[in-house]
Amino acid sequence: MLLVSKSGCMRSRHQLINAFILTVNRVIIQMISWMAVLILLSAIGFGCERKRTPVTTAPSSINWTNLLNTSRSTILTGRWEYAEASWMDLRLKKNELTDSELESWLRFQVDVLEQTKSDPLKEEIRIMAVQELGTTPKLGIVYHDWLKDALTTNLFTEPKVKQKAQEVLKELELSKP
Repeated sequence: MLLVSKSGCMRSRHQLINAFILTVNRVIIQMISWMAVLILLSAIGFGCERKRTPVTTAPSSINWTNLLNTSRSTILTGRWEYAEASWMDLRLKKNELTDSELESWLRFQVDVLEQTKSDPLKEEIRIMAVQELGTTPKLGIVYHDWLKDALTTNLFTEPKVKQKAQEVLKELELSKP
């Protein structure tokens, strides 16, 4: 069947459909090109406007023990994302701790494990807390019996936390004097 196009030429339905598809493809390609240009210009524009803000550290008057005390409730009872951020802030300063502060840190891991067991969103913190008990065997050995009891009393209900606890317990047993 032949149809008459706007230009007055006679074309088949197939030719008209192909012409329409080609026109649509050209429009789409042109739109994508313009979008790419806009995105590039936006990136350049925002890049020029961006100001670097210096990384600030906590005032020196706030020591690690004070940071632990102020972060405690956020980690134990706060929303998981704030809890993880606070826990990591403390963890990143671990290398600068005295033995006394390190003992407090390890004791806090036990608190985390005992007091967050009902919050499934804090599973990652619980895994990291168990792992921390094994990172310093000379101090972590104190928690060997606690960890063993926690495994037998099913304190660790999440499979990943339980597995990590079993691994840490084995490491602590190997480091026993």
